[in-house]
Amino acid sequence: ENISLYFLGHIWRKRMNIIAIDCGRSFIKGAYIDEQNGEIIRTKLIGAPEDDADGDFSIERTLDCVKSLIGELAREDTAVNVCFATEMHGFVAADKDGKPLCDYISWKNECAHHAFRDGSYLDYMKKMLTEKEVMSTGMPLKAGLPNVNLFYLMQNALKDVPAREVFFYTLGDYLIRGLSGKEPLIHPTSAAATGLFDLETCRWNEKILRKTGLQDIHFPEISRGRSFIEAELDRRQLFLFPAIGDQQAALLGSSLLEEDTLSVNLGTGGQVSVLTKSKVFSNGYQTRPYFYDLYLKTLPHIPSGRALNVYFHFVQELIRDFMPVEDDKIWDYIMRKAEESSREDLDIDLSFFSNPLSDAAGGAVSSIQEGAFGIGNLFRSIYRQMAVNVRKAVDKLEIGDYEKLIFSGGVARKTPLLRKFILEELAYSGVYEIAENETLKGLYRYLKSLGYEG
Repeated sequence: ENISLYFLGHIWRKRMNIIAIDCGRSFIKGAYIDEQNGEIIRTKLIGAPEDDADGDFSIERTLDCVKSLIGELAREDTAVNVCFATEMHGFVAADKDGKPLCDYISWKNECAHHAFRDGSYLDYMKKMLTEKEVMSTGMPLKAGLPNVNLFYLMQNALKDVPAREVFFYTLGDYLIRGLSGKEPLIHPTSAAATGLFDLETCRWNEKILRKTGLQDIHFPEISRGRSFIEAELDRRQLFLFPAIGDQQAALLGSSLLEEDTLSVNLGTGGQVSVLTKSKVFSNGYQTRPYFYDLYLKTLPHIPSGRALNVYFHFVQELIRDFMPVEDDKIWDYIMRKAEESSREDLDIDLSFFSNPLSDAAGGAVSSIQEGAFGIGNLFRSIYRQMAVNVRKAVDKLEIGDYEKLIFSGGVARKTPLLRKFILEELAYSGVYEIAENETLKGLYRYLKSLGYEG
């Protein structure tokens, strides 16, 4: 580890409060948390730097936002523990001094579909790697993941940079690198999201790295147990813990702790998940590291808020052509019309983006009848289709009975009608909970899972 166990124990007893930061696609949210009881004392929400059409953005601007956020939350504290949950499946390539060699490459960037040899970059990697090698990562080979995007980057924008001079970081790892000037440790939840991790050995996947010519790139050391990096910012000591994946943080904060609990997380993206004690591999779902020696069986990329916004922006544009209206008021109008409608008979396809439930190349609305194409029927039908997708995802996870259901994510939390449809589709009448502030609470529990006592 980076520090002695004696020093670690000494720091653990100093009772420093916690700054938890959730760094997502649209917003960066931070919280100042009481280390003794987990109470969120204050929060701050700021907009993330704007990205381009592929979702890529300047990582340095994000780092500046995070530095400012830490200062505003810490206030008079001279020392704080800092932990991050960040969006997964993105990365930054930097040089040995931590200077970015490219913008942050987001999961929205599907450069893997670009032409390469007799097909695409994705086609080439599918031919190069065996099914067993891919399954050992717990992740698929798909456009948008670092396993393909990094290969593309090294063949194009960084083709003249020797691999041995390239340092790979996920979003959270780079923030720690930028705050401390030191090489970070990467948490398994972040490493696994790259598609370059070997879930069986808990190490970087040497076979895949070698076959793709990425073996000389510097990847962060995998974090094992208690570990952190000390830094100083504005004369304040920071103790930076390895960043964790935002999915695992949210589910941990929503109290997904038992194998007999079903998690339905619907935010910008959607996932349906259950816990398992064993490492299971399947082409039908993904397996990801979790906490407490457990693993997630999960089906991610279920159409949720990102797909819902396609329809919302259509309504938004129509209304704003006539008068300025806040988004919240438009959503209130939509929800009221959906609740009032007695129809949900439109056929909806939410496949605006690739997802595991459909091979369609785009979204669609069909079975439109004269006099029945109103806002209420449209959104009521959309919510019904989202509920059907959740049921399909549960079927693909091949799970048995569950005694508890947890809803998390902004879309599920803010939409009672959607929750009602999901319960109907699952024929579930048991106990369910609705999580709030789950990612920030999950970061607190993450520190507790390390044995942290303040």
